[in-house]
Amino acid sequence: MFRLKKSLTNTTPSIEYFEGKTGEVFTYGEALILKSGKLTKCSPTERPWFVCLGSVSCKEKSEIVPVFRTFGFYVFECPIDGDTSALKIGDKVTIDEDGKGVTSTTTSGVAELTEISGDTVSVIL
Repeated sequence: MFRLKKSLTNTTPSIEYFEGKTGEVFTYGEALILKSGKLTKCSPTERPWFVCLGSVSCKEKSEIVPVFRTFGFYVFECPIDGDTSALKIGDKVTIDEDGKGVTSTTTSGVAELTEISGDTVSVIL
């Protein structure tokens, strides 16, 4: 899951609320974007606009989902899937399939590495 580690501008993120796409389940720390006015899961090569702040099921109907914007000046800590030995600070990696971390793939990457520590990294989204 993406967890806020720090702000590069010493600001606190504001909580916002958007409708989630019907048929999806949202979980805390998940990377999300808006499509057609509704929150949905972020694909691996899309830059996340939001991080989910709660667990909300929209399986039957659209519900309101709490989020905060990523803005590009918040640093998030998250798990990384794959071999990190060839990665370096400043590389951009892709979001993993479940939207809760990143991969070691740099082709079309969107999350900039700021720290690498085993199977956990810090990124700017």
